[in-house]
Amino acid sequence: MTDRAAIAGVFADMKSVKTRSVVQMIVEIPIEQAEAVVQMFGYPKLGAEVPVAVARMVEPKDEEPQRRAEIVGEDKPKRTFDDMPSSQVAALLCERDDFWKYLEWEFAKPCKSNDDAAARVRTWCEVNSRREIDLGDYAQSRFQLMRDRFENWQTDQRYGEHMR
Repeated sequence: MTDRAAIAGVFADMKSVKTRSVVQMIVEIPIEQAEAVVQMFGYPKLGAEVPVAVARMVEPKDEEPQRRAEIVGEDKPKRTFDDMPSSQVAALLCERDDFWKYLEWEFAKPCKSNDDAAARVRTWCEVNSRREIDLGDYAQSRFQLMRDRFENWQTDQRYGEHMR
């Protein structure tokens, strides 16, 4: 074996070996490097494992813009509502005009501001603060019901259905 410590390859696949509770990492190396691999690691033999380490040599292209954004302080990619706590979703919805229109329809009275919308969300979820939505199963399920009804209302609006 040689003193050389690393050889370049490409992580190509991974297999689960359930009977041994391990995964096998498959690294593809150009055939021209086969002799160097055998010199570095030897040829695999039963009961003669060779300890190795695995390290990424370069960042994948799709991660570079995100890393660059973090370094220079640019905006991060937007999260979806499913990635946020319900209280945060509620706060964001309360800023939207279409949500205000839905609340007018749902409560049968005008909704003209974030404060009006927040009050209706708190009433619907039976909480004193939108932050409390995250704390209890009942409030959480009530808020999810409101979101579902809002989404259904939006669909009805798109297709011209205005039935309750």
